[in-house]
Amino acid sequence: MIIYPSIDIFSGKCVRLFKGSFQKISFYEDNPVKMAKKFLESNAKYIHIVDLNRAKNGNLNNLDIILDIYKETNLNIQLGGGIRNEEQIKYFLDNGIKRLVIGSMVVKNPILVKKIIEKYGNEKIVLALDVCIENNIPYIVYNGWQKTSKSCLWEFLSIFEKYGVKHILCTDIQKDGTLEGSNLNLYKLSIKNFPNFLYQASGGVSSVEEIIKLKQIGLSAVIIGKALYENKLNIKEVINQVYL
Repeated sequence: MIIYPSIDIFSGKCVRLFKGSFQKISFYEDNPVKMAKKFLESNAKYIHIVDLNRAKNGNLNNLDIILDIYKETNLNIQLGGGIRNEEQIKYFLDNGIKRLVIGSMVVKNPILVKKIIEKYGNEKIVLALDVCIENNIPYIVYNGWQKTSKSCLWEFLSIFEKYGVKHILCTDIQKDGTLEGSNLNLYKLSIKNFPNFLYQASGGVSSVEEIIKLKQIGLSAVIIGKALYENKLNIKEVINQVYL
């Protein structure tokens, strides 16, 4: 299992949202590069970055910060947030980003996603299928979690299974930033119904015991955010215990 400490960047600072809401934002470290170096010093090999400004409105103010994180740490970066065309994908891959997370494009242009997978390979691209649970149905949300699709997670997984997609990042946004634990049942159902994907868990992760459970049910990676910033988890201890 890959452990991804997460850096969500908004207006140049490390932040966390509560349940995906930009109205409920908490500011932490002012310098994302400094935070990335702390994760590196704690034996992290991978890092997950979300550009919230780009996700919300296409703003590019955080671009230099993201590239500086790569240049100064050489961490394996998984980057998401507002990546909505092939030009952006090529740019980031050419500039050292290991893997890119695409979300809104999945909803708006699945055929383009198929072409991108075929061109760049299924190791370079992760589909962000983020959901909001309504009447036990996981509906897809997009555009920085500001819009809800009429289609559910299972429909999208069925489509992209045929397109050769490998990596799925699934977040229950009602869990995100809550420290209440992730949606284990959602991941169990996803793995049971569509076992050919490699799933990444995100949203609400708050304990080593939970991370071990996620590993046991078959998750390939876990993204940890607020629990690190609120000192509920220590990334070095997590890495050491999960890999025992």
